[in-house]
Amino acid sequence: MPMLRYQENVGCTDINECTELAPCKIGQVCRNLWGSYLCVCPRGYRFDARTGVCNDIDECGMGYCGNGEKCINTIGSFNCLCSPGMVKIGRFCRDVNECTHSPCDSNQYCINSRGSYHCRCKAGYSDAGDRSCVDTDECAQGMCQALGETCRNTVGSYECVCDRGFTKDPTTNGRYCMDVNECDLDMCSENSECINTQGSYFCRCHRGYTKHQGVCVDNQECSLGEGNKCQWRCRNTPGAFECECPVGYDKLDYSCNDINECDRGASVCGPSDTCVNTRGGHKCMEQITCPDNNFYRKLMRTDEFRYRQITTNICRRKRCRRVTSNNETFAECKAQSLSISYHYIDIPTGLKLPSNLLKISFSPRRRRQQYHFQIAQGEENAFSLRQPSMYRPQAYLVLTGELTGPSQHMVKVDISTYNRRGEMRDNRMLTITVLVSEYTF
Repeated sequence: MPMLRYQENVGCTDINECTELAPCKIGQVCRNLWGSYLCVCPRGYRFDARTGVCNDIDECGMGYCGNGEKCINTIGSFNCLCSPGMVKIGRFCRDVNECTHSPCDSNQYCINSRGSYHCRCKAGYSDAGDRSCVDTDECAQGMCQALGETCRNTVGSYECVCDRGFTKDPTTNGRYCMDVNECDLDMCSENSECINTQGSYFCRCHRGYTKHQGVCVDNQECSLGEGNKCQWRCRNTPGAFECECPVGYDKLDYSCNDINECDRGASVCGPSDTCVNTRGGHKCMEQITCPDNNFYRKLMRTDEFRYRQITTNICRRKRCRRVTSNNETFAECKAQSLSISYHYIDIPTGLKLPSNLLKISFSPRRRRQQYHFQIAQGEENAFSLRQPSMYRPQAYLVLTGELTGPSQHMVKVDISTYNRRGEMRDNRMLTITVLVSEYTF
């Protein structure tokens, strides 16, 4: 139990056993603790709590001298006996670096090791078996086997002798050979390039030229080869060719892309005209007016047709009950077409026959109705209509005859709607202007 002393007005205080009792044995150091004490052994000893004595520590068993060194344990300490090649510094053995005294020959290099050293042959020498080094014949080992090199052995090294067409490489201090670039001497003729090779060179014609009787001549690509890829016209140039496009087209590689002149603003056509882009040009069309403003309202860019290139105008009939005051005008209103629209299509000359030019489609207003598409006006030998089903408000304007441009053609299509009893409910009128380009693209 803790050893404490009671003092009046102070309470319990610690008793310093180390000064009052001297409890530790000779050689031990006493350390006072609160209510107790501790006996500490000196360096080289370990305290035995069971007997209360200090026992010697076996430092040798703990590997204090390291591997390969002899260790002698002593009371409270130890002693290291150094092996050859080691020197004692303090209580421990340290390696002696024999290489600082240059023990090896001039053609060898020294490698220090723990307690010793080794002599190894330098590059260019090999071990003779009696701790000496002799010159290595690098030429017999296959050195200088690159094209243009011949090997010559030297003491401790070798030299690559350059063949004709080769010279010493300054980046290797002349030890190796490099090719002589004859192309720096301007060896080839006009319209060709020089190709350097190992120890020589050859001349190759530029692209667009072919060697003929020792000189490079133009290939005339417009008559042969890639010049045939031009969509419109090919113009030969020295060593090459150039594709040309007619007025109204932009060139892109081999192709000609139409320029949309109508995108240039209102200055293209007059204020009362509508600009219609065509292949290679444009048309200024007079704006369409509706037949009777009392019955129709004009809309621009209708959504009635799912596919179109240009929709200029559509006149849609108003609701007759809202714009008529009596039965006579109501009947007159109902007799008008539900819509009158105008479309423009531009096509190239030589279009493959038959070809669909325009898909005409609108949303049905009632179920189980029949729709009848027919050409009311136009060239019957050039155009026709293809209607997949009479129960669907959809048809295609088909080109069936060859058209040559530049030319302009008009087709009027009547679209009638019938109820289930076969009575006509209404009709639509569609005027399509077909503009044919003089070009095939």
